[in-house]
Amino acid sequence: MLVIYLVTAAVGVQAVKQYRDFTDTKGRTIRGRIVAYDAKKKIVTFERDNKRTSKVPITIFSETDQGYVLEWETLKNFATERLFRISAKQKKIDNEAKGSKSRSKQIEVEDTHYEILLENKSASELKGLELEYCIYYEQEEGAACSQGVHCGDLSIDAINPVSKKTLQTEAVSTYTKELNSDWRYVDDDGKPISVDNVQRGDVHGIWIRIHLKLPSGQKETREFCCPESISNSKAWVSSSIRAGMN
Repeated sequence: MLVIYLVTAAVGVQAVKQYRDFTDTKGRTIRGRIVAYDAKKKIVTFERDNKRTSKVPITIFSETDQGYVLEWETLKNFATERLFRISAKQKKIDNEAKGSKSRSKQIEVEDTHYEILLENKSASELKGLELEYCIYYEQEEGAACSQGVHCGDLSIDAINPVSKKTLQTEAVSTYTKELNSDWRYVDDDGKPISVDNVQRGDVHGIWIRIHLKLPSGQKETREFCCPESISNSKAWVSSSIRAGMN
């Protein structure tokens, strides 16, 4: 499985490494950058522009800079795979209600959805997340094979420190149609034609994008593909492309 970081996230991570001016509660300024933040103890490891570091309580900073520290921590956690893990499992269920059987053919329908697991391994809450996804599938129909994409989005409540959240996508339906080989098939003019006795559908995978919107308005994105080949063989689309029963 592959986790992809978009360019926006990389730019955001680089930005937090740069020196900037910080102001304390008395209005004094000092130039430096955040090296680390202990969310449990509310302690900031601060590096001055002369490379000297010190540990200070977050409360010494102005309200604006306290917000900056918290955004720095949120962005770091969101962009670090070991602190914010994304995974997905494919789930298949036979849909007998949609299936059918007659003298000439038998149709078996399978519904496929994904369970998405989000794991916050950090000591800070993760919130302001939005998720969208594309499920890629195909369906044989007669002599053609149609490629479909189902697009959807899921709301994500705040994920508490060191906790998990499981989400479920909508399902796509694919079918296997088996024609009776003893039957003779003809075209509209009554001429015999050759047909494939079995037509199948398949689900190729899912492409997930998770967006983080910070209070400052900055927006960062992470991507996850299952399997990893999806990002190489498919294109991200913003609206569904229907195929088969969907």
